[in-house]
Amino acid sequence: MSGTSRIEWTDATWSPVIGCSHAGVSCQNCYAERWAARLAAMGRDYVRVIAKGRWNGKTALVESALDWPLHRHKPKRIFICSMGDLFHESVPDWWIDRVMAIVALCPQHEFVLLTKQVERMQKYMALEVVRLAEVQRYAAAYGGFLRSVQAVWRWPLPNLTIGTSAGTQAEMDDRVPLVLATPAARRMLSLEPLLEAVDVSRYLVGWHGQAAHHPGCTGDVCDPRCPIEEQVQDPTPDWLIIGPETGPGRRPCDPAWIQAVVEQCRDAGIAVFVKAFPMPGNRISKDPAEWPQWAVREWPGKPGGKE
Repeated sequence: MSGTSRIEWTDATWSPVIGCSHAGVSCQNCYAERWAARLAAMGRDYVRVIAKGRWNGKTALVESALDWPLHRHKPKRIFICSMGDLFHESVPDWWIDRVMAIVALCPQHEFVLLTKQVERMQKYMALEVVRLAEVQRYAAAYGGFLRSVQAVWRWPLPNLTIGTSAGTQAEMDDRVPLVLATPAARRMLSLEPLLEAVDVSRYLVGWHGQAAHHPGCTGDVCDPRCPIEEQVQDPTPDWLIIGPETGPGRRPCDPAWIQAVVEQCRDAGIAVFVKAFPMPGNRISKDPAEWPQWAVREWPGKPGGKE
């Protein structure tokens, strides 16, 4: 349920809530669904969320997994709900509150949360006073840990990165604006599986303003060097992950699609992490030594460098 991960960009996965539903064309060959079906066949918790090898639209709270991060003292990057969607319509708010309570009690870890239900996430995160009160209430149940760690009672939680995944331009345009409008310490975007050429550049440039009020600026967007105090910086993703589909029945991915996104991130100074690369003969490589030099693995806050 939780532990070390073979996902290259994270140290561990943690799934206190499991279950999901397909939410677009990029979900067609869902890797989590395949793993859930295998675990359901073994009689594990996933029997509640899988029917005939597919997500059944239900979710489940796994109580035994909930406090797992509390017992890990070495700092880790932890991917929340790799086997489900925490903001699925069937997940009650109080399940989410309990997960957020654990995040708040573990300031030594960095948590990453991806969801396709971005509208619900935005509404949940915007209720600052209500949500923080509920998170504190559930955290109080772990009194021993409250005495031994310095919990973070700020909203949005400073050790939580939120984001979404998308495989097409339409999915990206539908989800990314809501992610960028959601209160968060950091934001990320996963373009995996990448199913077509996409233009992400519009979401990587965060300056805006009224050019008429800013002498020296032209067009509808302020130059980043504009000295006017009133200039506002829009949120942008702090990290972008990109890669082809990798499982059975995988759909094609043109290396040029990946290269275009990498170049857009480079132009904007955004860290980009190429997770895998399509090779000749319909082979997928996870070994960066085989890739072109431009196919980089960068970490959030460190474009051009490694963690």
